[in-house]
Parts: sequence; C-alpha cells; structure tokens
Amino acid sequence: MRPKLASEIQILNVALGAQGSANGGRYTTADAASVTVRIVGESSGVFAVVKVETDDVVIDPDGPHGHPIEVLQTALVVNGTGPIDVFAGQAILVFLKFSCPSDPAQGAFRATAILDGLPAPNGISILATARLGTVVMDNLTSPPILPGQTQNYDFQLISSLGHDVNLAVEYDSVFEPHFSAPTQSPLFVRQGAIEPLTIPITCVPETPVGNYSLSFRLRNLDKPQVFAGGGLSITVTRSVTVVTNLPSDLQLNQGDSVLCEIRVTLTAGPAHFAAFHGQLPAAISVSDGQEITVADTGFVGLTISIGPDAPAGNAAPLTIFWTVNETENMGELVFNISVKSLSTLIIAWRGVDPDKRLFWATLPDAQGDPLWSEQHSLDDRGSAAGPALAEFKNKLFMAWRGIIDLGVSERRLFYASHDGTGWSPHTPLSDRGSNYGPALATFRDKLYMAWRGVEDDQRLFWAAFPDPSRIPPWSDQVPLDDRGSRAGPSLAVFQDKLFMAWRGVLGDQGLHWSTFEGQSWSDQLPGPAAHSLDGPSLGVLGARLYMVWRGGTSSDVSDQRVSFSIFQGGTGVDAWSPPEVVQFPNGPLGSSSRPGVAPFDHHLIITTVGLVTSVAIANEDPGGDPIHPGEGPADNRILATTFDGPGNLASFPRLVSNSGTSLQPALCLFQGPFPRLQS
Repeated sequence: MRPKLASEIQILNVALGAQGSANGGRYTTADAASVTVRIVGESSGVFAVVKVETDDVVIDPDGPHGHPIEVLQTALVVNGTGPIDVFAGQAILVFLKFSCPSDPAQGAFRATAILDGLPAPNGISILATARLGTVVMDNLTSPPILPGQTQNYDFQLISSLGHDVNLAVEYDSVFEPHFSAPTQSPLFVRQGAIEPLTIPITCVPETPVGNYSLSFRLRNLDKPQVFAGGGLSITVTRSVTVVTNLPSDLQLNQGDSVLCEIRVTLTAGPAHFAAFHGQLPAAISVSDGQEITVADTGFVGLTISIGPDAPAGNAAPLTIFWTVNETENMGELVFNISVKSLSTLIIAWRGVDPDKRLFWATLPDAQGDPLWSEQHSLDDRGSAAGPALAEFKNKLFMAWRGIIDLGVSERRLFYASHDGTGWSPHTPLSDRGSNYGPALATFRDKLYMAWRGVEDDQRLFWAAFPDPSRIPPWSDQVPLDDRGSRAGPSLAVFQDKLFMAWRGVLGDQGLHWSTFEGQSWSDQLPGPAAHSLDGPSLGVLGARLYMVWRGGTSSDVSDQRVSFSIFQGGTGVDAWSPPEVVQFPNGPLGSSSRPGVAPFDHHLIITTVGLVTSVAIANEDPGGDPIHPGEGPADNRILATTFDGPGNLASFPRLVSNSGTSLQPALCLFQGPFPRLQS
C-alpha cells in the first residue's frame, strides 16, 4: 500500500510575526507532465511555495516485523514553484511557508495550491491559523480577609496581543456572591505588555470562615470580545487577638518558674485554640501545650521553668506558638529571657602590707549585675597569709592563720562563719597552727580543714567539723607524717572523694596529691610534671578536676606563668594531663602569688595577683613566715579571668573590687541565695 499523502496543507497556531511550514501532495496518473505551482484564494502574500518535490514509490524489504512495505524515495527537487517533471505513479509534494502578520485581522487563512500541468482536480487546499494572543489576569497577592472588611488585592494584566486594547475587568458576583468588587474600566493595555492592577475587594458581613474562589471577566471595550479572565482564592478568617501577662523581655532567676497566661479573643466563634512551645533554650523547660475551644474569649497557661543550672546571662529566645483551627490563624509570642544566677561567688583575701585585715566581696553584686561588689573589710581580724573559704550547711566558713605584729608571729588558726546576716566572732583553734593559710572543703556532711605545720614542721595536718565532743567543735588535728609541704595545701571534692594537693618540702617544688574517702588519706602520689614555689589550687568545673598553679615545668622561681592540669583518673604518673600554660589574648596569664580557682556560671574563675612574670615573692626558708619582698609585689591588684579549659583562651583579667593583696585570695562558690554585697 502506497504511503498516504496529506490532502490539506495545515500550518497551525503560528505566533504573531512568526513563520510556519508544512507540506501536502497527491499521486499522479498522467503519463508525463511538467508541473508549476501557484497559490490562489489568498492575496495578502502570507503563503509562499518553498519547493516542489517528486518521489518514486519503492519497496523497502525491511519493513515492520520483517515484511516489505512501500515507501517514498525522492526523485527530483525544484526550489520555488517549478516547473518540475512528473511521471505516472509518482508523488508530487508541495512545501509551503506561512508568514503570520504581527497583528492580523483574523485568526485563520485559507488558500489553494494549484498544480498546473496536471488534469483536474489539480488543487491542494491550504489552512493556516495564527495564535492571535489574549489578555489574562494573574493574581499576585491574596491576604486573608475578615467578614465586612475591604482589602486591596494585586494583579497583573498580561497581554500577548499584537495591538493595544481597552478593557473592563468585571467581578462575577453570580459565581461567588459573598464578595463584591467595583468594575475596573477603562483599562488601557499595551500590546505585549504586563500592566499592574489593584482591585479593592469587599467581603460581605457574616460571611462564614473558609476558603473562597473568586472570578473576574475581562471584556474588550473596542469590540464584542471576552478574554479568558482570571481569579483568585481568598481565605475568610476571623479576628484573633492574643496577649500574655509576661513582657517580651523577661528576667528570671535560676530555679524560678513563672506562669505564662495567654488570653485569646476572637470573632465568629467557636474555634479551636492551641498554644505550645518551640525549641527550648538550654536548661529552660515549658509545660506541655494546651488546647481549648473558644467562643469569644479564652485562657491557657504554660509554665516556664528555669533550671537551677541554667547559664546566667541572655538565653536563646523562647518562642510560644499559637494556632486557631490548626492552620487558619497562626502566630507566636517570643520571650527574650535573661537568667540571673542564684549562686554567688565569694572571694576573701588579706590586705597589702602593712594592712593585715581580711577583706571579702561577692559576684554578682547586690543588684545582680555581673560585677564584683565593693570590697568590705573585717576590721576585727587579720592574717599574715591568705584565708580559706567553704560553704557548709548553708553557711559560709572562713579560716585563717593569725597576724605578725611587732615581730611576734601569731600562727594559731582561726575560723568564723556567716549565716546570711553577718559574720560570727572569730574563734581561735589554740591547739594547732600554721605558717601559711589553711584549706577548707565540705565532704559528706562534714567540713574539712588541712594545713601545714608551724615553723620548721612541714608536715600536713587535717581535722573535721563538727565534733560535738570538743569546744570549739573541731576534731583533733591528725598529722600526716609521711608527707609535707613548704606551703599550705588545697582541697576539693571530686567523684565522691576529697582531693588534697600540695607542693613538696624545702628543696622539692614538685606537685603531689592524695585522696580521702572518709577514713584515711591515700598514699602521697606524684602530680603533674611541674614545679611551683607556693603550691597548687584545686577546682572542679563540670566533669573535670583542675589543678592550677603558678610556675612551669622547671624549678625556676622567677616563672610566674599560671599553668593547669586536668585529672584523668587512676593513680599512676599519667593520672594528670601534661601541664599547659593558661593563655589569654595578651599571652601567658601570670600571677605573683598562688592563683585561686572556683567554678561560676559554667566557667572556671581564676584569680591572680597582678600580672608580674618575673618577681618571686616567697622564700625557701622552711621555718619562716611568708615573705613579701619590698612590702609586696609591684602589682598587688587582684584580677579575675574566666577559663573554659584546653583549647580556649582565658578572658582578659578584670580587677576585683579595686582590691589588692600580698598573698593569694580564696574563692568559694555558694550554691543558692546568699546576701550579696553592695557595689
């Protein structure tokens, strides 16, 4: 069977100003002829003959499924209208081009291609159509609307016409009677342009809440013609007002809880109202979300709780989300929470020679500001060395050795306590004494004190409080005859053990440590591979026990750098991490005395005396009192810095309370409320 030929040449949907092409033809029966093609029935010249072609009918043996089929094979091609020779049985094909006008008056063009030289009927019909273009309305904005409200909605009119047009945009109120909009007319739309359009749409009062589809007609004012039009989807919502009893900037203490009352007022009730929290800042919790049905006004309450260990300062924003009927209306309440610490860091020290009085200060101050309070003196007591501090049974305890006055050295130990209202009178422990200040720590419901002996007795001693059988209620002093120190020891509780650390006796600046579990002290163990002139301090931050001292890995007494090591477990030589120097932005942190150390607000606080890095301020006389060359170091200021451990720089040291001392200060973290001092 011969291949079918298109009996009509169709060139369809051609864009304005563009061209299209197609072909059609017929089989000849004449023995031989010379054919020329001409176009009749269309005089505007939109059609043109591109070429004329004759084809032979041949057999293709490799047709579908292996069967031979008849196919066309080009015999002769002539560009233009001909003439072309054609023989009986051949196919003659006419290839046409249609050039669409840029602004045609009609959308369809018809003509006939006459094949002169062939017997009649010798014409092939031609049909071409133009893509005349149109105007469509595209919606850009669709905000929700309240019943009885008029709201502006943005559209754009997009023309694909080849000419300008005047339009009227009419709202179809029959399609959706709950809305109305004024007719926009006349609107001049340029050919091929995009024109902005804003239409005020009014929602009829009492319209039910829900989603509605609106329709607009686009009518041509220049002639009877309606374009495709356009529409939009509008959500009719209700008026919703949500308020809370809490300010957006919220200041709370560690351990506080506050009820966030949320009141919702709405129209067109009843409706389902829900409130729930988003992602929570660290150590802040919020009670489970609540859901209620509201006719006009309703209340829900969510409890915001600040954990006792929440970091002080500005927390990440807390967001409370609310919804009406799940997704109909949604909003949020954002609270910027500032957490105030209930814990108080307390520092105590003796003055700068010749001032032997004891002083103390608190962080934060009485206003809760993150600043040290002013220093407050204890004029009825003094010391030749630095004091010790510890919290015990909701009281603050201080212990110290006596003063040196008129060449007489009072080496007895003293203690006093602060119950929240003031300091108790100081009480001497006349049966014990020390050249240096003692250490204090609370362990398993008892307060422990440790110290080195007097004069050339370098042994370490310890005692516990309270012992009801004694007045004062301290237990007998217990010597540790197998160990000694040129300076006083340090105490700290870690992993349910009481740790003690100290430097060695005269000639031994190495660091040593031991533990106590309630009965006796373990053997003396070697500490970090470092040296210190006046011994280490111990402090716990999170899950780490820090040992901090001034000095490096050599016995050079002029090395005033502050170093640290972290307890790694066990009792071997690797029980402590290798020593590292504490660095702050200006270089190594330095101190002219033993540094103090304590945790506060998730940081390790390190106190130093000055930033001296080359002046030794103590001697190696095993039986003498602490020596302060030149009536104290050149820089007597007490400075505090925060430190977060390995890999972190310490903060720049800040002055504590305009204070000064000749020896190391003592630090104590008091958990819970404590009377803070005024600035």
